[in-house]
Amino acid sequence: MKTLFRMYLKSKWTLVVTIVGFAIGLTAALLLLIFIQHELNFDRHWQNADRIFRMNVTVVQEGIIKQVKKSL
Repeated sequence: MKTLFRMYLKSKWTLVVTIVGFAIGLTAALLLLIFIQHELNFDRHWQNADRIFRMNVTVVQEGIIKQVKKSL
């Protein structure tokens, strides 16, 4: 542990890069966790939530592409 601190005191850029890399990695992991939790809890507040399905349909009508998303 002492050697690690001595190395970081001698090389300030190594310390900065290590801390910034750790912060970016931790932020990415937390954002991913929040996204996954949101996706898994979608429509869970309804009664019989285990019987709800989500359909994504792409409709092309007169050259216009329209995306329709419905929960069934």
